[in-house]
Amino acid sequence: MAGTNDLKRRSAAEIASSLEQLHATCHAAGTRTLALGIPHSKASTVGSRGRSERRREVNAACGCVRTLRV
Repeated sequence: MAGTNDLKRRSAAEIASSLEQLHATCHAAGTRTLALGIPHSKASTVGSRGRSERRREVNAACGCVRTLRV
């Protein structure tokens, strides 16, 4: 769920890069990781229209393009 709070102030490319670095650091330490996309939320749709688009861009960049509906 990392990256959610960054939607307001960072570009999708910056967020995706940070997430990649986070996973690389964990892997280097021998830790397994699981990447989950940034979920749809009120925070990603209220206010700046760009947040919702950034959320989609980050998810696509990280390979989290499928949506699970529960």
